[in-house]
Amino acid sequence: MISMISAMEQQSPVETIDDVLISALDSNSITPMVKYELAMKVKHKRKISGEGEIKNLFEPPKNYELTPEEKTKMENRKQRNRESAEKARVKRKRRVEVLEEECKMLEDQQRSLNSDIKKFKLCAKVFNAMLHRHAISGTCTSNPANHLRLQQVQLTQGSPLMNT
Repeated sequence: MISMISAMEQQSPVETIDDVLISALDSNSITPMVKYELAMKVKHKRKISGEGEIKNLFEPPKNYELTPEEKTKMENRKQRNRESAEKARVKRKRRVEVLEEECKMLEDQQRSLNSDIKKFKLCAKVFNAMLHRHAISGTCTSNPANHLRLQQVQLTQGSPLMNT
């Protein structure tokens, strides 16, 4: 097999076995060697059967100069893309600003509500203390059983004024 490949290499290889080995080492793959071996086998079979060599019909793509119309079209498209990108950036920036304003407003509202909660808790303590003083003073005309129950609650939980 090796002698067959070396004989074919001498005829007209597209690339030498050295080039293939270097390529395989560079790419850390055996693919270039497998491709080379297959190419050599095909070449050998075609030669034995009397067919001619396969000509490489692949040509690299040619770089054509753009026409003025194509250049204009491309520039117009680039310009529209730039404008669209700018519009998207402005829209996103505006959205961020709106969200920041909304966030600030909600934070202010939260501070206000927390302040109201503190005021209401303070008022509840004051009213509980007034109720407590009223119940203890003996001037309460409510049901005496309620008075007794209030005192029991105060003894088990402590005075509302002490729960701060």
